[in-house]
Amino acid sequence: MKRISERLPVSQTKSNVARYIDLQLQAIQPQKTLALVADEAGLPQRNLLSMIRTGVTKLPFERIPGLAKALNVNPNHLFRIALEEYQPHIKALLDASTQRVVSLHEGQLLDAWRGANGDMDPPVEPIRNEIFALASRAQALANEAGRLEARRVPASDAIKLRD
Repeated sequence: MKRISERLPVSQTKSNVARYIDLQLQAIQPQKTLALVADEAGLPQRNLLSMIRTGVTKLPFERIPGLAKALNVNPNHLFRIALEEYQPHIKALLDASTQRVVSLHEGQLLDAWRGANGDMDPPVEPIRNEIFALASRAQALANEAGRLEARRVPASDAIKLRD
């Protein structure tokens, strides 16, 4: 039997960037059409968005800010997943050369969060209370194990969770 197309359906593409963009496009329809998003993103041809969405072509890095704005997503998150997929060696160099302003355990928590949500950058606000309850439980377990340092961070110095 003759195949019409060699392209995979969006749901089967191996590209994390393509899947992320597809999910975001689905989330904003019918408020925005593909054509409107492509125009708002400043893409030179409207079909480029469809090609990116299906994984046929890569998202050009210079188009990330415009596309993120058109999709109403965090441009840093979109950049990070694109960099990780398209230029993993550059991402590794950047990761190695920049100091994270988090502890080892906070970094592990961030990695777990990204893995658990499929690296989709969901908003935290809907589960904020659950996060604080989980942190309290972790603190209690650490106290029981005698591993918690005696210092506490004042609430005024704590970083607030944001979307």
